[in-house]
Amino acid sequence: MGLTRSFPRIALLLSVLLVPWARASEAAPWRDPSPHKVRFSTVAENVQLETLDWGGKGRPIVLLAGGGNTGHVFDDFALKLRERYRVYAVTRRGSPPSSIPEDSYSADRLGDDVVAVISALKLTKPVLMGHSYAGFELSNVASRYPEQIAGVIYLDAFHSLDPDYEAEGFYKIVEWKRQLRDFEQRLDDLMAEPWDSRPLARQMLQENLPQLQAIFERLIRIEDGRPPRPDPTPADLDSFRTLQAWYARGSKVVLPEAEFRMMLATDADGRPLMKFRRPPFVGPQMEAAKRKYTDVRVPALGIFAAMNDPGTVAQGDREARSNSEAYTWFQDERAKRQMALFQRDLPQARAVRIERADHYVFLSNQKEVLEEVNAFIATLP
Repeated sequence: MGLTRSFPRIALLLSVLLVPWARASEAAPWRDPSPHKVRFSTVAENVQLETLDWGGKGRPIVLLAGGGNTGHVFDDFALKLRERYRVYAVTRRGSPPSSIPEDSYSADRLGDDVVAVISALKLTKPVLMGHSYAGFELSNVASRYPEQIAGVIYLDAFHSLDPDYEAEGFYKIVEWKRQLRDFEQRLDDLMAEPWDSRPLARQMLQENLPQLQAIFERLIRIEDGRPPRPDPTPADLDSFRTLQAWYARGSKVVLPEAEFRMMLATDADGRPLMKFRRPPFVGPQMEAAKRKYTDVRVPALGIFAAMNDPGTVAQGDREARSNSEAYTWFQDERAKRQMALFQRDLPQARAVRIERADHYVFLSNQKEVLEEVNAFIATLP
């Protein structure tokens, strides 16, 4: 009788004691651990860009992310830079949380955005450092507003689009393109039904066919030798942390968790989806904005990633070793081709090649990149 009467009081007491514990056990809202300040700079009517400020002292550096990334991709790298410099990053228009207008992604508009941020932050002659697609923005500003900046640093970035130069190669291999064109010409001659097709047929059989077979066989070996990156499993998509770990296993680069959270959409439970938050209409407009630049009028440094690390290969496996060698050769040739264009267009610039790197070279080879950046900036007036 006494126990029955006291039960409501016990239940009430337990509820008072357990509710705080239950609340504490719930997952706390995620907070970006990077020690940056976030502000939004107005660059045009109804367009604001996210600007990250990590602080630091010294010459200002403005970081520009690759086409599919946001400023948060530099969350870790910026902490190393701020030991010597005042460090900022910008998330370009079209990528949330920056504004996403339906149009206005021309080359000059993207360059003007960068200059507008420099003005909004009241920076004097900063160094612009850009990754991948951002190289076009670097070249645009360095060509049109050289007085606004001290120099540009290309982090495995495209400095220019030259359709004629690109057309000279097949998979960036000039010799392959020459062989394919030779085959096409002889095939056209054969299709014209010469009076006697035997000499041309014998020539194609003896020369062209072995060349084509060698190209196809090497292409297959290159892909077979490429380090595997399996698609994410449901377990990999359980959280942004597990997704981050999945990406690191495939690329040997750990992108900041904040970057995945900024780039990717989520399901109703907050789990990441392999779907960009950036609307699909942005990418094609940015691609259309690519231009040829040959008038970069500030000091420039190009850091190029030779992505020639095939990963672990069993030495006793002759087939696997041959495939890895083909993959390494191909990546070496691509890096050479990219550097050759850069040195042709910017003959006064310094070009540096970093071996066994990832496209995110500022993460995969951070020490080497920092050394090159410091040495370059030390030469600036």
